[in-house]
Amino acid sequence: MKQNLMTAGLISIILLLFMAFTGEKSSKEPEKREVTYEYMHINVLESVIEGGGGRSRMLVTGANGQSLSRADLNNYYSMVGINFKNIEENDGRLVGQLNLLAQEGWEVVGVSSGGGNVYFTKYLLKREKR
Repeated sequence: MKQNLMTAGLISIILLLFMAFTGEKSSKEPEKREVTYEYMHINVLESVIEGGGGRSRMLVTGANGQSLSRADLNNYYSMVGINFKNIEENDGRLVGQLNLLAQEGWEVVGVSSGGGNVYFTKYLLKREKR
């Protein structure tokens, strides 16, 4: 009986050592999966040329690097000066686009802006690759 217990104990120790050195993982540890992302870009160009002479656009580039859409936007200025209605409409189009993309799993991860006669705002979005 004593010999059987010693043999069982020795076998258990050998199995534990074998599992430790072969990298066997406990069944309690979750399997890690590598997460990859894809990126999308939105570029908003808004003209501030007086008299409405400029062109304003929203350009959306998909994860494959191809243009997904190009939408005309209103210029900031009309013949009488800054047109706040145009600004509100542009903001509504942008927010609508961002909301649609959010429903598809896209998240804004970066924004940059600058400008002179044309103001630009660039939005970088990402989501888990499907």
